[in-house]
Amino acid sequence: MYLSYERTEKSWEEKLRRKRSIGIGGHVNIIDRSQLPLFITHPEKTLSFILQSVWREINEEIYINSGTLNDPHLVCFINDDSDAVGWKHFGIVWLLRIREPKVSTKKGGGLGKLEFGDLPYLAAHKYDYEKWSRLLIDYLAEMEERGEI
Repeated sequence: MYLSYERTEKSWEEKLRRKRSIGIGGHVNIIDRSQLPLFITHPEKTLSFILQSVWREINEEIYINSGTLNDPHLVCFINDDSDAVGWKHFGIVWLLRIREPKVSTKKGGGLGKLEFGDLPYLAAHKYDYEKWSRLLIDYLAEMEERGEI
């Protein structure tokens, strides 16, 4: 089962408002950039630098019982220049498994109603989703078919 949501009118990216999405995400922030000198001088710390941003984004957007989490698993990168959103963004996709599907949004954020769905459900409703999520749904289906997830 995968977490999905509809972006609200408060969503940061205007072009993505009212579109469905899978994955909690966001931009690199000032706090993340403060780690950049460490990232540049110690490239072996790249993973911890990125994971710090992953956890910050999750904590900004949703409430989730940390006792039910496993470590994130790197799935893929998204680099899609086919539209205005893709021109400005590069995605790093992590899979975060949880033992209990008890998740809720934080007030004032850009996430609307949360729901869980399996890949056949997501694929059947794929065109309700923004472009990156459509690409990711296809990729996850391929991974599942190969037995990788």
